[in-house]
Amino acid sequence: MRQAPASSNGNLGPATADVLRQPDGTVVVAVVGEFDMVTSPALDQALGEAVGTADGPVVVDLADCTFVDSSALGALVRAAQRLEQLGRALRIRNPRPHVRRAIDATGLERLLGLEDTAQPASR
Repeated sequence: MRQAPASSNGNLGPATADVLRQPDGTVVVAVVGEFDMVTSPALDQALGEAVGTADGPVVVDLADCTFVDSSALGALVRAAQRLEQLGRALRIRNPRPHVRRAIDATGLERLLGLEDTAQPASR
């Protein structure tokens, strides 16, 4: 588990990004909390670990992510670009409506594979 300090606005406490390996070999990064310039390094580190250990796509589950800013979106873009260079893909699953709006507003929905499923990653 990658635990970050409380976000810059301090509302929800620590943010976490857990790298989970599923029985089918899928690597899921389960993201919890607010990710801004203070907490995004933990997300970047978890994504780096996932990219380095996955043989296939990496799924980022945002069901419990309550906020992303440009630094968090940047971490997702860097991971997507690294995976693309390796012939693999990043998939975004379960973004909350306001997180989805941030992705859509920046035009990143084309780069980030969005999956709107209602099933969070098993822990």
